[in-house]
Amino acid sequence: MTIQEKYKTKLRTLEECVRFIQNGDSIITSGAAGEPSVFLRSIPEWAHGVEGVTIHKSREQMFDYLRDPTLKGHIHTVGHFFSENLREGYQIGTCSYVPSELHNFMTIRGQVSPDKIFWARTTAMEKDGNFCIPYCQFFEYEAMQNASHIILEVNLNPKYAPVRGACRIPIDRVDMLYEVNEPLFTLPEFVSTEKDEKIGSYIASLIHDGDCIQFGLGGLPDALARHLMDKNDLGMHSEMFSSSMARLIEAGVITGKVKNLNRGEHIATFILGDENLYRVASEDKNFRLVPCSYGNDPKVIAQNDNMVSVNTLLEIDLTGQINSESIGPLQWSGTGGADDYAIGALHSKGGRGIFAFESTTRKGISKIKSTLAPGSVVSVSRNHADIIVTEYGYVSLRGKTVSQRVEAVISIAHPDFRADLRAEAKKLKFID
Repeated sequence: MTIQEKYKTKLRTLEECVRFIQNGDSIITSGAAGEPSVFLRSIPEWAHGVEGVTIHKSREQMFDYLRDPTLKGHIHTVGHFFSENLREGYQIGTCSYVPSELHNFMTIRGQVSPDKIFWARTTAMEKDGNFCIPYCQFFEYEAMQNASHIILEVNLNPKYAPVRGACRIPIDRVDMLYEVNEPLFTLPEFVSTEKDEKIGSYIASLIHDGDCIQFGLGGLPDALARHLMDKNDLGMHSEMFSSSMARLIEAGVITGKVKNLNRGEHIATFILGDENLYRVASEDKNFRLVPCSYGNDPKVIAQNDNMVSVNTLLEIDLTGQINSESIGPLQWSGTGGADDYAIGALHSKGGRGIFAFESTTRKGISKIKSTLAPGSVVSVSRNHADIIVTEYGYVSLRGKTVSQRVEAVISIAHPDFRADLRAEAKKLKFID
């Protein structure tokens, strides 16, 4: 039987694939810009006919079923990172969060909660009979290995193109597939504030020619990227490959020429941004996707000399405990790779682990607290806190005593809160 003949024997409609789902099944989907969105959009049409089905999905896209309280008991969605979509479901009891770090999340999940079905969006079948999951390599290969069955949502849109290093699924491993023609999932351009620009300039002053960098999405990372345009031969070992990183590659700023690990290669675990980013990822032969079990492993991150990790946070206490994922006990996002990269950068030769943020919330509340709010999650231990940056400057906490840390952190808090923070620190016996 030829590869094309095998393809035809597995070709179904979406409705036929959905009928394969049984009560109590556990399904894991491919992530980020590669979510099987046609399948996920269809859930309200059939979900009331099943009981106790669990779907583990990415945080990126909103689907109507996530905010439907009538699906409680029928479909329960699990995420390792939240955004508005999963937060809404969490409030009505249709979603749960899995505390996890990305480098070992899938290994642990496979041990305690194996999945029946891996449901993935792929490119059209390649000549060798493989399908490519092009934009996310978080855990896709491990999910393929661990699942009993594989169902593919094959996207025939030619812009949905293969990427070097991405997970390939052979036709013989596929149970069923159906075809769609869906646009790329893109993000709008972020708007940077004056504070973002100021913080970005501080961070850029801490990054030197030849450093290996990691940062994420948003107005602040985009501002940082603009301030890096005069740097030379930066390397990239990052959880995310973003639109601003693609621009740095096109400008010749990120070259990877002096990296000591994976020299010349631009390493990331997932891709999310604009159409130009996806084009660069597909066409640049120096870009390579890797699984989180490699890319986010602190031991691997630390092998990159001069590794500079840049992340943000929701609040930090005066001793350096970092909360990057909850508002009190309310799960807001997730640990993600924050701790992975904080540890990796801290142990890199010449490395720097940076946490950067505006000193206050939009409501004017200080993000720097004497102690974290009750119920807040400690995403990054104070043992791993290194360089802290706000619009008022930056301080290093590495090797400092508690009293030294307190004075340092207060110095970059908003001036309106410094006196109160110092008074609270004295009550807590942090300082005299």
